[in-house]
Amino acid sequence: MAELFRVIRWALSNGVNLYGGGQFELAVGRGQAQELASLFYPDGPNDLAPSSYNEASLPTELPDSPLAVPLDHVGFGF
Repeated sequence: MAELFRVIRWALSNGVNLYGGGQFELAVGRGQAQELASLFYPDGPNDLAPSSYNEASLPTELPDSPLAVPLDHVGFGF
């Protein structure tokens, strides 16, 4: 975890845009990736949309940007 925060600190200090997401962020990993992105690079590129955006039939009401981290999400617990 210390190494992760060292990278984030370096990127923020040097004007490097971070990318949030990946290919296999599921369950706890997805919540953690969403939490990190919302805290440290909320305006950066990402593929961390709420799971409802990945449904075959989209619901009529979808969350708007900026997204709030749900209180019941699984992540680091910040």
